[in-house]
Amino acid sequence: MGGRGSGSGRKRAFAGFGGYGGKNISQPDSIIKANSGTHLLHSPETALEKFISMHGNDTAQEHAFTVGEDGFVYGYSHGAAREVMPAGNLRNRIVYHNHPSGHAFSGQDLLSMAATGAKGVVAHAVGKGSHILTVNNPKRFARVSDEFQRAVRNASIPEKMDYDQGVAYWLNKNSKRFGIKYRFVPLKKK
Repeated sequence: MGGRGSGSGRKRAFAGFGGYGGKNISQPDSIIKANSGTHLLHSPETALEKFISMHGNDTAQEHAFTVGEDGFVYGYSHGAAREVMPAGNLRNRIVYHNHPSGHAFSGQDLLSMAATGAKGVVAHAVGKGSHILTVNNPKRFARVSDEFQRAVRNASIPEKMDYDQGVAYWLNKNSKRFGIKYRFVPLKKK
């Protein structure tokens, strides 16, 4: 395979830099569906619970909610098997989406978060749990956004780590540098 880090015991950290190929493959949906039944308990946590109840087990396609700090869903869309374009204004909002593959963030997830001014991104890994990345200080992050994007494109992880371990390692290692917070919330056992 070769490339950067070849022979050094390191490999590329993030998969999925393809982007949307210049066309929107996503279909917007009514936010009423996403907000119904949660009006008494609006918070980002209840919005995540609602998202998981609606799309947490979908292994066929990605879906996305664009959520405000108040927990209200401002955008709702459906994509393809390996990508979705979130609907609505993303600035200072969190994008929740599922990964039918069951993996952590793609490089495109992180680049999109930085480029749009989103306050965070959640990738719900089907069958595993939710990978959550939030920005501690949006104004500070805006100043380091270009540096963050370069770092994501050039990131590498130790060869011995699987993809999800590598993503967690890189995000935690760079949390202070970029003012971000990563955590993984495993699925609750029933």
